Amino acid sequence: MLIAIFALAACETPARTDVPVHFVGVGENPGEIGPEPTAYGGVVEYDSIEYAGGALPINLSGFGSLTEVGPQLIQFAPPYTAILGFSYLFDQRLQTADAFSLVTAVPPVPSSDKENPDTCYTSIDPNGVLGSFSTVDAGDWLDFATADGSSDFRLSRIPADYPPDAQNLSIYYGALEDYHPSVRTHAVPGGDGEDPRQMTQAAYRLPNFPYGQEAILGYPGGISTYDTPVGSIPVASDGKGKITVPDEIGGVMLSWYGPYYSANGKDDGTDAEHHACLQYYNDPDNEPQSMADCATESPPPNSASEYEDFPGTLYTGPWDTKPGGTGVQNSVKFEWTPGGKGDQVTLEIRFLAPISDTDPNYQSYVVHNADGTTRPANACENGDFEYDQSTYGKLDKTKPLAQGDPYSHEVVVSCLLQDDGNFDLTQDRLGDAFEYIDTHDIGGAVFFFGRGNETEVDMPEVKDPYDQAHDISPIKITSRSLKVGRFDWNR
Repeated sequence: MLIAIFALAACETPARTDVPVHFVGVGENPGEIGPEPTAYGGVVEYDSIEYAGGALPINLSGFGSLTEVGPQLIQFAPPYTAILGFSYLFDQRLQTADAFSLVTAVPPVPSSDKENPDTCYTSIDPNGVLGSFSTVDAGDWLDFATADGSSDFRLSRIPADYPPDAQNLSIYYGALEDYHPSVRTHAVPGGDGEDPRQMTQAAYRLPNFPYGQEAILGYPGGISTYDTPVGSIPVASDGKGKITVPDEIGGVMLSWYGPYYSANGKDDGTDAEHHACLQYYNDPDNEPQSMADCATESPPPNSASEYEDFPGTLYTGPWDTKPGGTGVQNSVKFEWTPGGKGDQVTLEIRFLAPISDTDPNYQSYVVHNADGTTRPANACENGDFEYDQSTYGKLDKTKPLAQGDPYSHEVVVSCLLQDDGNFDLTQDRLGDAFEYIDTHDIGGAVFFFGRGNETEVDMPEVKDPYDQAHDISPIKITSRSLKVGRFDWNR
């Protein structure tokens, strides 16, 4: 299932090529400091993403599928967690590469205010390009593996094979898999391979995200030809490129005073103090009362009637909270277990543009056959397409899944949090974003909460097609353990 989804993504430009660059001191307010850019010769991203709520499509991870994550994806099991890898390697160091991230924005610099250690910055329409560059072939794959070989995650080169006409060739590496927490084995012939009584067990699938352990970046090396516009790293990795994979973010509880939205986006009609675990399913009639109640995943309903309308959680945003309760007024409180491996605790709130009727991502096309019949257009073909009005929208606009275009990043608020176990997302924190929202159309909001690390790694010199050497060191590697949820949007 996910292999097919990634194959579809390979036929299009990666969904996120926006670059929220903020130079020194630049923010929406003087107190908001965006990340200072550093020149890098490449970026490699290695993340786990738990879809912690309902109405969340796969492409919030940066790839092309609009499929909603949930029990209909039989390859997944609760918690619905995907492992994502993505990389661009360049033939030069780019100042804007530091700001590139497929999933979440680069967090702001740490706050110098000891009384208010949490810091956020706001990006309005953070779209842009990396600049003029050529990509680099490091071989058929990149991978992240532990030193003992107990965990391995491989990113494929895209395209896998060079096209006949490579004048516009650009290379990147990527992979998207469901989370494998443990090794899986199957029976293989033993002995002489002819006696079925000598079958032995062999691993066919290793764990793919070793929480809290060190992972080593590997690649076999590649050679590009003189007639291609890409460089290459002709030697294999030396095993020195390493990153500590963050610990699993674990249980997270959200608290607020106001309405509690059901999976279909309807207010239950009462304002009260509410709590919910940041996970796919929450029973609104049995709310958690403390972080201990969020330590384990709530079992989803399993009856046939409930399966048809599976109540994945939607969360109440600060804009819908009310004065009252025991927490901070007009806010959503995030609580988590502090400590653990992962230097950065981050929260990103992403406001999405409405889904446009003319957006090709949501249009279905048909191809006219020679005999006068039509058929649906395939994802990767070219031809005489005609928009089929009867099939408008791959998303039902009446459902929460259609709350905002998941390809968009209309306004992004990125926060770096003190790892003290609690953070109040107040409406004031979103003030700069809402100055924009109040005069522009917004269709929905999602948020990413997690723990992560980043590091710099030296790379061998790159050989361009003319045998010239280029120093691209260092490159940037990030690894994050993230949970993504959806704030209900009724404005």
